[in-house]
Amino acid sequence: KNFYLNDRRIRYQPKISGWFLDVKDKIDLVITSPSPLTYQYHNIDKYQTWGLAFRNQLQLDRVGLNFGVSLNGESKELESEGDYDDRFLYSFQANVNASYQLPRWGVVASAYFKYNGRQYQFLSDVDQEGNTIFSKERQQGYGWLDASIRKYFLDNKLEVTLGARNLLDITEIKSYSNTGVHSAGDNALLMGYGRSYFLKLLYNLNF
Repeated sequence: KNFYLNDRRIRYQPKISGWFLDVKDKIDLVITSPSPLTYQYHNIDKYQTWGLAFRNQLQLDRVGLNFGVSLNGESKELESEGDYDDRFLYSFQANVNASYQLPRWGVVASAYFKYNGRQYQFLSDVDQEGNTIFSKERQQGYGWLDASIRKYFLDNKLEVTLGARNLLDITEIKSYSNTGVHSAGDNALLMGYGRSYFLKLLYNLNF
């Protein structure tokens, strides 16, 4: 639904969505080694997910703001495991994307933040007898922040963007096992190489 205020200078658009998915014999990635992080494709006998999301767009003159939250539940079953767990495990996400325009200088400043709540994933391991076993790992939640400044030159033909990624300097998150295979807090998943900066040049040939 769109809402307009103050002679359409203010526009607000909320959106609510929901979903449900039921899949049999889903091919999914399973962690085989937390460090270094290694994945392997494995067959999930039954996969179900459902969720709700509330997203918003707000435009006020020079300010643009997008923000939203979502809740997602997943159930993954491995019937080959004698005590497989089919409970729904839930994760929460939130994101904010803000921008501010300075038309006089041809500058747009923007920032993006996303919070990924704790998630769950299968981990493949070997027990003391050499048998392959699977456990559900609970991965720590984390936030991700990017920011940039964009300026136009030469009648908007040249675009220069200076920005930074991963300003919170997230390099790894902790992973906790629901079984005794690994002691809690011993595992860490590599998420990135840390904070970085970039310069982008874009020229519009306008053929």
